[in-house]
Amino acid sequence: MKNKILDNLPSIFVVLVFLFGMTLTWNHAKSENHLPPTPEPEFDFWWSNMPSVCGMKPEVVRWLDKHKFIPVSISFGRDGGVKTGEIVYVVTLFTNDNYEQTVTVETPNGTEVCILYKTFDMKLNPNLGKQTLTL
Repeated sequence: MKNKILDNLPSIFVVLVFLFGMTLTWNHAKSENHLPPTPEPEFDFWWSNMPSVCGMKPEVVRWLDKHKFIPVSISFGRDGGVKTGEIVYVVTLFTNDNYEQTVTVETPNGTEVCILYKTFDMKLNPNLGKQTLTL
């Protein structure tokens, strides 16, 4: 019996490693709650893995300059999503004379900036500044 186990030791080892790997994969795959809770539970929102490109600040500034973007507005994301929270990120909206638009996001003391999108054919809302806003 001992010789039979020793003769099959490599096969037993492969099977054990395979079973261990499958156990790890199964445990990881069943983990559904890997994202924070819904940002505002009363709304049907979900977290997304939004595509963006990021770079060091000087490189992003170089890209903004190349496309002649100028900042139009700046706003602040705050801890807990409340007005009194500490500033945790900064959002800057840019536009240029070609009716293109882009938005960057960065952390206050960070060294990188992320470009969330670049769009074309921008149209301003004619009701901007009026009491009712129509989208």
